[in-house]
Amino acid sequence: MNHLDTRHFRRHAAATFGLIVALLATPSPAQPRDDRMADASQQRDAERLQRCIESQLAPWQVESTASTDGRVGDTVRVTRWGNAPKVDCSNRVRSSEEHCQSPGDLQRVVRLEFDTGEAHPAWSANDRARLEDLIPTTLENIAGNVQLQYGDPRSAEFTGEILRVRLDYRGMSALQRDVDEWIRGPRELQVTLTLVDPSRRNRVLAVRTVTLQQSPQFRERYASTSSTRWMRQLLERIEATANDVLAPVACDTPWLDVTADRGKMWLNTGRYTGLHEGHSVLLVPTTDSALASRWPIARIRTLVNGSRAELEITRGSRDLCELGCRAILL
Repeated sequence: MNHLDTRHFRRHAAATFGLIVALLATPSPAQPRDDRMADASQQRDAERLQRCIESQLAPWQVESTASTDGRVGDTVRVTRWGNAPKVDCSNRVRSSEEHCQSPGDLQRVVRLEFDTGEAHPAWSANDRARLEDLIPTTLENIAGNVQLQYGDPRSAEFTGEILRVRLDYRGMSALQRDVDEWIRGPRELQVTLTLVDPSRRNRVLAVRTVTLQQSPQFRERYASTSSTRWMRQLLERIEATANDVLAPVACDTPWLDVTADRGKMWLNTGRYTGLHEGHSVLLVPTTDSALASRWPIARIRTLVNGSRAELEITRGSRDLCELGCRAILL
């Protein structure tokens, strides 16, 4: 090779090398990804949750396989929910006190219905008024995964569980007039707490009774107040008993209904409170034709009127929810 050919070869090799370097340095167009808004940790949680739910929903799954000319075609899996799936797959954890820790500030709403029996002369009007005020107030402010709210018993909009609380007054009807001025006769109070599920023909989920018995005592100079020892102890017992009665629903996996309307996806939040914009949910399709598909992840975009929230898909396709979805908080 002569000197001219060598210089030509070197120039050609340098140009080729420069072109290769330029191509390597030029960023390639970003490939479309359906998980661009869901971080890796959230996706791992979603996949763990999906595996758990699929394993526990096995008894509710029906598979249909179509074959043509001896060849197996599409297999369609239909998940039958019934009323509400009873699975234990949420991120809730139990503490040493056997209480559940809910994700975020999510609370299940249970309707509170309060009723009293007939007044009894052994119980003064003042004591009855305080009991009928302080007991509901105590129940409405209990801490935990359940929030008790007063509701209209005739309302058809509320379909969740109901805690029915009833007070029954008992005692000795009357003492001799001279004795009655100084001594209060024996008396008893029964507080019955019953948790029912209207969606299952008012099935009783739990029932407990708190009984207060008081022996004859000298009448106090002043009317009893909410700070009286027996009143404080009674309220503490009622609060503890209410938590025990609500236990069947306090640790349930929170399932929320999802609907589609005018091109948007909505989360129905009527049975829960504490949801915020930005919360993420795993969408569980009722019908899934792709056996190996990953379920979509969505986040709450906006809350509307406290009863529903608009969802925004952050991973996957909304097409999997064409025939319906339910959501579980991540």
